[in-house]
Amino acid sequence: MSRAIWGPATWYLLHCMVLKIDDNIQRPVLEDLKNMIYVVISNLPCPMCSNHAIAYFNSHQYMRISTLEQLRFFIYSFHEDVNKRLKKETTLSYAEHVVFYKPFNLSMVIKNVIHIYENMNNTNVTMMLYSFHRKRMVYDLDQYFKKHAPLYRA
Repeated sequence: MSRAIWGPATWYLLHCMVLKIDDNIQRPVLEDLKNMIYVVISNLPCPMCSNHAIAYFNSHQYMRISTLEQLRFFIYSFHEDVNKRLKKETTLSYAEHVVFYKPFNLSMVIKNVIHIYENMNNTNVTMMLYSFHRKRMVYDLDQYFKKHAPLYRA
């Protein structure tokens, strides 16, 4: 499946995960959120993309993030970095990106990501292994949102 399909859906998910959660979450919830985001970026449909994402997260001390605002800015900066690497124009300031993603319907974003990730066809053995891990990620994502649903704004 084309990155043009799963890429935007994944970005919508990552931005909505951090922007639509309650501003006053406790540290354990922040850690759950960070862990879920790491699972998502570790299971992208493109192994090279996942490797780049993991390298970015590790080199930018992702696990040392201690506030929701830091996490929100991290995801914004990560997206900007990917856009630069892919030679795409970056047009949104941090404040503009918040305004852009806030109106998204979280439920629809989640359903779209799950639909896309569940309907990928992998034809070789290596990609089938990635597919197995992606299916586990989809399950974990579903469980994460069931557990934390009261903390999210639609």
